[in-house]
Amino acid sequence: MDTLIKNKLTQLFKDYVPSSDLDDLHDEMYDDLFESANDIKHTEQLSDQESVAKAFQQMGDLADVIAKTGTKKSSHSFVFEFVFDSKKQQKIIYEDDFSLEKIDQIDLSFKSDAVRIVSTSSEKLKVTQYAKTNLLNEPLVQVSRKNSRLMLLLPENHHITIGLFASDLQQPKLLIELPQRFTGQLNTRFSSGSLRLSDLQNKLSSEAHFTSGLLQIDKCFFSNFNSIFSSGSVKIKQSSFENSNTNFSSGSIRLKDVEGRYAIQGSSGSIHLDNVNGAGSAAIRSGSVHASFQKVTDDLNFSAASGSLKIHLPHEDQFSFKLASRSGSVKIRDNFNAEINFDIDSNSGKLGSVGDLTQYRVSAQTASGSAVID
Repeated sequence: MDTLIKNKLTQLFKDYVPSSDLDDLHDEMYDDLFESANDIKHTEQLSDQESVAKAFQQMGDLADVIAKTGTKKSSHSFVFEFVFDSKKQQKIIYEDDFSLEKIDQIDLSFKSDAVRIVSTSSEKLKVTQYAKTNLLNEPLVQVSRKNSRLMLLLPENHHITIGLFASDLQQPKLLIELPQRFTGQLNTRFSSGSLRLSDLQNKLSSEAHFTSGLLQIDKCFFSNFNSIFSSGSVKIKQSSFENSNTNFSSGSIRLKDVEGRYAIQGSSGSIHLDNVNGAGSAAIRSGSVHASFQKVTDDLNFSAASGSLKIHLPHEDQFSFKLASRSGSVKIRDNFNAEINFDIDSNSGKLGSVGDLTQYRVSAQTASGSAVID
């Protein structure tokens, strides 16, 4: 099964320029597919080939997700040997700073570009735009103010360019340095591009809408974080939020070393929670949900119409559970310190508790697929 999955993924990734983002995406897809295929094999008694094929089908359009994250290799018979050192200082074509006095909302819009937002101790917001082509008339970021809103628009470059510098995958076209004292609303809207938020400890509210793109969040603290996306990917690590809501179609979301309350809902793809401290819900129609908790602070709710659920909980915890599958199987493994007590115990439904002093409730439901708690 391992070889089958790797061979299929190799075919999907082979036409793309290698990058750290694609490496991460490949590893995430492999982990999700391997677990899903194993679940399908054991619950539906299928062959390795059939299990892998069904796992890929349940994950949705992976080719589209890859296409929106990576850059295709040139199909020309000749090769441009552009040599561009990514560590070399990029040419700055626009630079300015802005007072955030009486500003409580920042709106950012862009297409087909890479943007990064970082924290600064300065009192003013700083915007720096770097050259990405050799065009003299490359469109510049537009900054405007309306009442208490500051709006940043990075126009799309409509010129046709040949080739892509390797550094374009690593360095942003637009760098925004956000003052630490800003605690208002940050709204972003983009398509076919990437946005990275780093070291924002402002406890601000943020909302992201995007299609065919990648959103990365690292070492940030939000009071509220909401995202809506299609054919894309969200990666959040070493961050925290009081409340988070995500809705997506044909994509993936991965939370790693994250703390907070979340609600995630997807159409097809994967939801991966790794070493999470918090509580909430995750639901997907076609795909997989894998969740691993360092600490559970309240009730958990998971569901999949067609796919697999796998939930890892701290073994010292005591909790009540309800597992159900219409045409699949459910399982709770005897890995916990406390005794498992069943009120209902069948292949398609389990109701009971781990221990007598329950701290929270876990619900996991599938229509066709498997649900496992360990």
